[in-house]
Amino acid sequence: MNRLQESLLDEDENPAMQAGAAAMPPVLGAGCLSRFDPDALNSQSGSDYAEAPRLLALLRQQAGESG
Repeated sequence: MNRLQESLLDEDENPAMQAGAAAMPPVLGAGCLSRFDPDALNSQSGSDYAEAPRLLALLRQQAGESG
């Protein structure tokens, strides 16, 4: 590891490393089949899929019109 890498990982020299509070949401499956647990995704985790059904319907409608 070079000096730059060491300084980036050193919490005393890099305050951003101290402030990190983000965490990955729980994951379902493993390997190629791993995915975030949809029940754990919410507005608190930065995920809001409230409009997803409307978007899916719009995309399906557009695909039907062009195909």
